[in-house]
Amino acid sequence: MLNFSFWDIVLIMIISLIVFGPNKLPDVAKSMGKGVAEFRRMANQATEAYKNETRQLKEDLTEEFTGNLTGSDQKTEKKETAKYSGDKKI
Repeated sequence: MLNFSFWDIVLIMIISLIVFGPNKLPDVAKSMGKGVAEFRRMANQATEAYKNETRQLKEDLTEEFTGNLTGSDQKTEKKETAKYSGDKKI
C-alpha cells in the first residue's frame, strides 16, 4: 500500500502540528480515526453484499443449468437445438 519512511511520518506530524496547533490536533486525529473506521465498515459491507449476490447468482445458474429441466422443457430444448443446428426431422 503506502510506503512511508520514519522521516516521512515525522514531517507529516510537524506539518499537522503547525497547521492545526497543539490544542486542535487531538480532535482532528479523532475525527480522522472515526472517518477511517466508517470507511472500513462500509467497504466490508459492500464486499459482503457483493460476495452474497455472486454466490446467490452462481447457485441460481448452477441450479438452472444442471438438469433441473422438466420433461416438456427438455423436448422444447431439443426442438430448438435441432432447428438451429440445421438437423432435418423426418
